[in-house]
Amino acid sequence: MSKITLNPSIATVLDIDPIALNERVNVYLTADENWTGEFEFVVYNSAVKNRFVKPANALTVVEKRMTLVIEPIVQGLTATANYYEIVSTSTKRIVFKGLLNITK
Repeated sequence: MSKITLNPSIATVLDIDPIALNERVNVYLTADENWTGEFEFVVYNSAVKNRFVKPANALTVVEKRMTLVIEPIVQGLTATANYYEIVSTSTKRIVFKGLLNITK
């Protein structure tokens, strides 16, 4: 487990590498204060953002803990290098972004 310090005024780059296509991975993001608002997890085919998937129920927030569940097969994600963002739906601010490398 790694601990990082975030600057809330800019998106934090958090690369997730690698995850197997048939794997389930939980990523826990814990803050000093409660996460406020609604958030969504969006996976793009590249940083160009010309195709995307918004996996349902991939992201849950309870007080200070944000949990991201990545299950490529269940979520319809492909075995390739993807680009993802976790976005505040109310402010449209990107909170986390990075590469999501899914392997076979």
